[in-house]
Amino acid sequence: MSLPEPNRVLGLIVDAAKSAYHGYACREGTLLQYERTAIDRARLGETIKIVGRLRATRPAFTSPLTGATCVWYRAVAQTWDGFIYSPRRIVEHKWQDFYVDDESGSALIRMQSAEVSLEEMRTPWCFEPPAPWDERSAATTDNVRRFLAAHGFELRYHRRSILERMLSEAPKKRGARFREVVLRDGDRIAVLGKAVQEPDPTAVSAGYRQPAMRVVLGEPPDAVIVSNEAGAW
Repeated sequence: MSLPEPNRVLGLIVDAAKSAYHGYACREGTLLQYERTAIDRARLGETIKIVGRLRATRPAFTSPLTGATCVWYRAVAQTWDGFIYSPRRIVEHKWQDFYVDDESGSALIRMQSAEVSLEEMRTPWCFEPPAPWDERSAATTDNVRRFLAAHGFELRYHRRSILERMLSEAPKKRGARFREVVLRDGDRIAVLGKAVQEPDPTAVSAGYRQPAMRVVLGEPPDAVIVSNEAGAW
């Protein structure tokens, strides 16, 4: 389904405003413009939005900072040089293709070029060492050190800025800040993309001449948008 021009423009405006406010590439506005389509009603060649539960295609892996068991992650860190956080962001990203299951069926999602826009990307940075008031279960010091070392950086501690020390006494020093977002098996997500079909190698053959087919979103060169934001449903 192609959107009318006013709807498309409205989606882009919402995305631009939220991206500027939250500091990441938000796509909630674009997803908001599409009605949900049941997977068994997908029309081939059309851009559709499906909503369902994520199901892995391969064994899950472990994210480097928080140690989450997941099928997709994006970890970002910045080191503290004593005055500011380094403008160079250390980024690590890992993914696998997965299925989305709704009440009507399943679709395979190709994640190679996916745009992922998650509610968790709006959360504040975590710090090393952690702030005493931050009760989130974040990364251990060893995980942060290993993550930085794997990308050629060293975890070094420096005194916090004068402004930070005026606002709070602890911690006395700062080493890095980081943010890690993940997708786990069973998460509810919305996916926007062009629907195509391909033979399903996982289907049990029933002796038909025509092979069983499956719905696929994200087949190159058409990337998908994946989101769990409130407006995505």
